[in-house]
Amino acid sequence: MKKPPLSVWDAILRAEKDPSKTPVTPAPRGLAVQLDFLKLWADADSAKTQDPYLLLRNGNQQILVTVQLNASDANGNIVPLSTTELASIQLVTYVDEKPLTEISAPSPVGWAVAKHAFGYVYDRQFLNKLRTFSATVGKHLRPSARSLAHVDPLHAKLYYDDPERDGLTSSLQEEADGGKFVAYQTRSFYLSTTATSNLRVAAKIKLDNGTIIISNRLEAPLNDPKGAKGLFNCDANFTPLNFPSLPSQNYGTRKPGDTTVLNDIPVGGTGSPRFFEHHINIRLDTNTLIEIKQWSSESGHSPSLRGVYGGGWKAQCSFTRFTRVDSPILHVADEIKIIKLDGVSLYYPIDYLFNEQTQAKNFIPGQIVIWQSLFDGDITFREGYNTPQLADVVSTKLYLWDIYGNRHNLTLRFAGSTNYNWLMLDKR
Repeated sequence: MKKPPLSVWDAILRAEKDPSKTPVTPAPRGLAVQLDFLKLWADADSAKTQDPYLLLRNGNQQILVTVQLNASDANGNIVPLSTTELASIQLVTYVDEKPLTEISAPSPVGWAVAKHAFGYVYDRQFLNKLRTFSATVGKHLRPSARSLAHVDPLHAKLYYDDPERDGLTSSLQEEADGGKFVAYQTRSFYLSTTATSNLRVAAKIKLDNGTIIISNRLEAPLNDPKGAKGLFNCDANFTPLNFPSLPSQNYGTRKPGDTTVLNDIPVGGTGSPRFFEHHINIRLDTNTLIEIKQWSSESGHSPSLRGVYGGGWKAQCSFTRFTRVDSPILHVADEIKIIKLDGVSLYYPIDYLFNEQTQAKNFIPGQIVIWQSLFDGDITFREGYNTPQLADVVSTKLYLWDIYGNRHNLTLRFAGSTNYNWLMLDKR
């Protein structure tokens, strides 16, 4: 079959590809009157081998959805869609053509789309493993309401490699049959959900001439007032997935032989003071660690367990500091400035307790390190000289968000009212 002649734009693109070709002066081109190509897929899966796509229903995780298309004018020349036309592209439900809700931050509205990434990881292999894990362990099938959306205060970075995918983009691509160059334009969306039901979406666009095109091929006649609505049949399907409810033992590295307490790693001192490190992490199973993205405490800043048990020369003091998940630097609760050695009325800066230790020795990115000091003697904590003693803090609530957008509510506490040596981490 004889190939059709190149359009003006095709010739220009070919000349740009091969500088030896003589550039063609473009003839005037009209407005787009029809689409020649329309395709919809998710997660860089243009072949759609993974459809339907899994997505955690925590309102934070997103999957990238791409609409690719090109158009032609009344003379059959391929023409670029206008900014207005690109901006009109929407994701709609396949059957009833309702636009998905647009959001700018994590939201519990159900299925929703944003123009930018919230910064959580989409990992197809992990989701497949999670689905298998949930299907084989019945007690983990129930979701936790605590895993639903929150507003991420850190404005985290994109996890997709190409930030240009945000908003409107255009690209030149070569057709698989070789030879002919066609300019495809794309519109990208980031889809998230807190819904429990599946979703099937189509793409909708309104051309500047008023033609509305929806890719759901409902067999509308070509003279339908909506225009060429039924010319394309492309969709994408999505299945929401619950994150399992994990037991307390799956949080934190546990002490061998006693999984009720966190493992303590000696990092200095043999008498008084002596220092230990503990690790807070998340494990799906024995072989799968889930990286922590961020965390906070009920106080909103660096927490600290602190307290003295016993009295007199038998008294013992326990004090903790924490790292962030991306740095080994140890942080101190903001309100603690001074310690007082009771009995001798001596005041020292809080750094006195640290033995010049400012960084965790066994830091692991994506985990929290708790650095614990144990001292013999009656020590009290204060905001300043001659200020009232700060109350002991024997437990604190922690809030963890993993890299997939799931929230985990935990309680960290001393093991008992007469034993501040051990730390316990329990799920709430």
